[in-house]
Amino acid sequence: MGKQLFISDVNEKITGAISDKKCYGWIFYFLEMTDLTLLYNIDRLIRNKFYTRIKKRKWKPDFSKIKSLAKSYFEAKYNKLGGYIENYDDYDTIAKKTKLLAYWGVIKNSENVMHTATQIERMFKQFIRKRLADLEADLTEAS
Repeated sequence: MGKQLFISDVNEKITGAISDKKCYGWIFYFLEMTDLTLLYNIDRLIRNKFYTRIKKRKWKPDFSKIKSLAKSYFEAKYNKLGGYIENYDDYDTIAKKTKLLAYWGVIKNSENVMHTATQIERMFKQFIRKRLADLEADLTEAS
């Protein structure tokens, strides 16, 4: 996994995701908390862990690319559809779905490989199902 995909994966674990108007991930669980300083402490732990993982891979750390759990909390509470949290419902065209699948390496983004709209829809649904299952697995493993 390349650096950008790693960062995207970490960010989705931080912010959670929305699909079919349902919310997935830790942040929606945290909406019940009252001591928000805990979110800032977790953010610090995430950045330390991120730095360790990046350093092992010899990548230059860029903390500006990592999303904040504290900001995710406020976005989930007051601006859920504002764009900070990944909303898979926004991928409403074949072009958008193709671009997302190519970004994650599910399909090759070349002119030599063509996929039908039906194939793209199927791959997109499988991809989203796996991403959301991973977010839910994080929650059930901790319970």
